[in-house]
Amino acid sequence: MKQLVPILLATFAAQSVAADQTVSFNNNNLGRPELVTFGSEFGALAGSGVRNGVADGANFVAQLNLVAADGRLIPAGRTANFRASTTALPGTWSGGTRTIAGVPQGTPINLKVRVWDSAYPSFEAAAAANKGTGESAVFSFQDPLNNPLQATDNFMFNFRGFSINKNCPLTPSWFFTTPNASGGRVHENELWDIPDGTTDFEPQPVPREDWYAFLRSVVPPQAAALGGSLVELDGRLFYRHAPNTYGYVNFFITGQHCDAPFVVQMAILSYTVLPSPKRPCLALNPGSASTPAELVLRGLAPNRYRVEKSADLAAWQPVGEFVANYSEVPVQALATNATEVLFFRAVELGE
Repeated sequence: MKQLVPILLATFAAQSVAADQTVSFNNNNLGRPELVTFGSEFGALAGSGVRNGVADGANFVAQLNLVAADGRLIPAGRTANFRASTTALPGTWSGGTRTIAGVPQGTPINLKVRVWDSAYPSFEAAAAANKGTGESAVFSFQDPLNNPLQATDNFMFNFRGFSINKNCPLTPSWFFTTPNASGGRVHENELWDIPDGTTDFEPQPVPREDWYAFLRSVVPPQAAALGGSLVELDGRLFYRHAPNTYGYVNFFITGQHCDAPFVVQMAILSYTVLPSPKRPCLALNPGSASTPAELVLRGLAPNRYRVEKSADLAAWQPVGEFVANYSEVPVQALATNATEVLFFRAVELGE
């Protein structure tokens, strides 16, 4: 008699693969902080997590994008709003799930997140208007197709945080060049360092590339009028003095960058004068948010001085005559939102 041996057949449930990939579009579920922060142009908010209603009332949105093989960005679903100003999770948005249509579940893909001021219909429109925008580095994503499925399968674990910035112009208001009383003979071809904007500006830094682009556009003609030139070495800008010049010139600039005022002082420009250990000196008191900047005379008492101004360092017009004392003599209040560019000098008239 034949013995019947039961044969056990193991059956496995095949996991179905979805036709479209879903992604958990969130940056507060990654187990580590990957935040979107305000850049340096946002002043006191710089470095803090983006939230809506705190940057001049602006509201920001985040958009998930599929990076196509040719580099094109294909939006994946609707935008997501950042959280309110009172949130305990600054730098994060309220996302949800997004579907990458036409990409089978488990397919390796590349993604990118873009953020912009929602007052504008697109990232490009906000950037063109010099408003806040930012984007992540491209990051990879692949659903591991765990069996059983895990809640974390579609998390964006390779996403990294980034900052939003304003691509806004540097708008100077005033220039001042004045012979300095303590200056001495300048050696031929001597180079003077120029502040790079990232550390020398008050009350907040200005991006070096914006500052240098501005200097390249305005300094060369003024430098040429004084016999000097602008020199670039190892990525830094310097001023090269004209030979056989005396003293140096204080170079002040006030203005706006991304709606924030700045004041910078440089001592870079040479000035050809007769050799003298004592010369009149003009200076700028930058003022404050409630007090306008002011040009002042620091001369030798009790001498008289004529203060003159020029737009091109060639033609000079009188501002007025002033008698020096042992303190600063006010010459002229200067509006920090003025649009004209002026140079000032003081000419000694005697007692």
